[in-house]
Amino acid sequence: MAKKPPTEKSGSGSSINGMKTVAIIDLGTNTFNLLIVELPPTDPPDIIFKTKMPVKLGLGGINEGTISDAAFQRGLSALGTYKEKIAEYDVEEIYPLATAAIRSANNGVDFVNEVLKSLQMKIDVISGDREAELIYEGVKQALDLGDEYSLIMDIGGGSTEFIIGNQHEILWKKSFNLGVARILDKFQLSDPLSEVNVEDLREFLMMEIQEMFGKAEEYKIDSLVGSSGSFESLAEMIQHINKERKSYVGRTEFQFDLEQLKSMHRELLKSSVSERKNLKGLVDFRLDTIVLASIFIDLVIEKLNISNLRLSTYSLREGVMSELAKQ
Repeated sequence: MAKKPPTEKSGSGSSINGMKTVAIIDLGTNTFNLLIVELPPTDPPDIIFKTKMPVKLGLGGINEGTISDAAFQRGLSALGTYKEKIAEYDVEEIYPLATAAIRSANNGVDFVNEVLKSLQMKIDVISGDREAELIYEGVKQALDLGDEYSLIMDIGGGSTEFIIGNQHEILWKKSFNLGVARILDKFQLSDPLSEVNVEDLREFLMMEIQEMFGKAEEYKIDSLVGSSGSFESLAEMIQHINKERKSYVGRTEFQFDLEQLKSMHRELLKSSVSERKNLKGLVDFRLDTIVLASIFIDLVIEKLNISNLRLSTYSLREGVMSELAKQ
């Protein structure tokens, strides 16, 4: 039986013919993601609204283990906006889940308490392991992992989750404190990145994820699935280059051409933040982190000799949706 997501808040909505409408909020380090979904008693869930808002909760304090005053206020403001949006729908329950930035901050509890006090939302701060489980559940709804084992990679702002599994089971999972916001804050980087910067970043990442490489080699992984976030931005940019943007909208998966991705990686390495503003498909709040994500992805592809890379546009919040639908 599926686990019930650990947090819920009753609202004013009511079930009609077994139909229930819920709101799921993923409080990430870079973005807060809202999903409003109808859960019919027998049919698959129906997504009726989704959006994301850049909050940059980790900016100015993530490696010191704190949420800065400005980030604290941005987070409260975003949740206030989401509460107003949720009120437009007949939502029965709200499931707000917090991840790396809040779970690792010494004032994360203060943020949770303030949200409960001012917005009457009870946030559940989930572990890295639980985050990985929900990401896996979300990915399975977006695409068919099949019987062969793949490596799932979810690059967040505060952490990166790796999961080895197929459509039926997880073999191994781990959350690493290697989000792009955390890495950006840790290193003094030039703009554009120097060759020394790139080498330092690759060496650092190699050291930090040795355990993942060992497990992936043990299970002979050569297929990678990138979950949402930075992978989605890379897919958007590629589709703009290919003039296929319309064919991409609404899809839950995307097949990467590895040669084209490598070419884009080289261009990103040479680019400055201001130059990246001209890249179609790249949202402003990823201008400073997309290169770090690209270095991370390129390293994994290279070291594991990945031959197949797919994007799943579903992630944690859709994983919660999937678990709720099974109840």
